[in-house]
Amino acid sequence: MKNSVLNCLKLILYSFILLVLLNCNLNKQVQDDIDIQINSVDIHNSIIYKNENGDLNLLTENEENIEFTKSDINTKYFWPTISNDNKFISYSYVIEQIVDYKIGINILNIANNQTYEIYSEINPLKNILSNHIPHYMTWSLTENILSFIIPTEDYPALYLHKTSNTNHIKKLVENGPLWINWNENNNLSVHRRNKRLIFNINNSITNLIHTNEVSPFYRIDAWGSLNPISHNIFSVYQSDAKYKHIVKNDIL
Repeated sequence: MKNSVLNCLKLILYSFILLVLLNCNLNKQVQDDIDIQINSVDIHNSIIYKNENGDLNLLTENEENIEFTKSDINTKYFWPTISNDNKFISYSYVIEQIVDYKIGINILNIANNQTYEIYSEINPLKNILSNHIPHYMTWSLTENILSFIIPTEDYPALYLHKTSNTNHIKKLVENGPLWINWNENNNLSVHRRNKRLIFNINNSITNLIHTNEVSPFYRIDAWGSLNPISHNIFSVYQSDAKYKHIVKNDIL
């Protein structure tokens, strides 16, 4: 009886110590996030990059290095991208769990130093390749709209997130491969196989305004950059490994 009581007391003591240790670790993780302070004015003309340890950093024009997300043995980060006005940072992550992986996208709102998740999934693959991770994240030039590619069972799909609504996520185009590019008027060019789709997008609307047949050998579309209101769009045309051409179109 006496031994039984002692064993129970030991179990209670060990449980209490374990809870204290877990709580200390949790508080440390939260504190690490709270301590990260970034000012959108101070990071103008900054470079966002991933260092050799897998941590995400900003290098300012004053040569100040700001680490805003730190990787660990189970968590890795990819595709860090900053919005045109320095107010939002997006990045994808892979968390190794006991039997699978959690994959997703986080958005850091620099103004209030809050991070929120816009996408996540569970992947059973043990060796995740880059095309299984959300990628090709690109910000619109105005209104902070994020376009990104999500792998699906068959082909990649293009999604949008509008930061005016933290819960907003919309599938725009599926059945890739896809090549995309924004222009100054928030028109988004999407080249999918043998079609080019032009969308006009802002925080209120997402409209398909133009569709035309193009060569399946077209690659990245680049808008005319000399004139902000230009409707010219230039495409890299590659029919084989040897020859490449630049093709100009007036889409409207």
